[in-house]
Amino acid sequence: MYTLLRLATPAAALLAVVVAGCATPPPSRYAPAPAARTETPIYAYPARGQTEQQTRRDRFECYNWAVNQSGFDPNYAQQAPAPAYVEPAPNDHANTVILAATGAIIGAAVSNPHNAGTGAAIGAVVGGLTGAAADSAQQQDAQRAADASNAAIQRRGDSYGAQSNGYRRAMTACLEGRGYHVR
Repeated sequence: MYTLLRLATPAAALLAVVVAGCATPPPSRYAPAPAARTETPIYAYPARGQTEQQTRRDRFECYNWAVNQSGFDPNYAQQAPAPAYVEPAPNDHANTVILAATGAIIGAAVSNPHNAGTGAAIGAVVGGLTGAAADSAQQQDAQRAADASNAAIQRRGDSYGAQSNGYRRAMTACLEGRGYHVR
């Protein structure tokens, strides 16, 4: 009976390490992607009795001036990049499981035949800890890559918004200078 308990304890430890390695963490939380930017039209109302023909001409001239001032042409600009946030895949703990099993096999093989269970348990624990460290490092690398990708997406969206706003300000200034109420 005593021998059975001595063998059952290392086997239980090995089973606990393997089962713990198979557990997956809950998915990480991240901010939802903001809605894609949409351009709103610029409305100009004649304040000095301009004719329809004069309004069209003023809008055309102000459009050209605003494009030259801002470097942004809404007719040829690509749509604002739709934010697509990257999230690393959940950790599958493969390294933990593989190294725990490998450690158990090596531990049992190199130990005294009478202590093979203890050797397997020690090998499984050491292998499991090493695998867990490797899994953690992989997950951190994946998170850094996702963060870098998300930051690049955000910068592109910010750049588009700044250019679009510069165009709108220039167009508004031009039309107001020609006697229009702009909304």
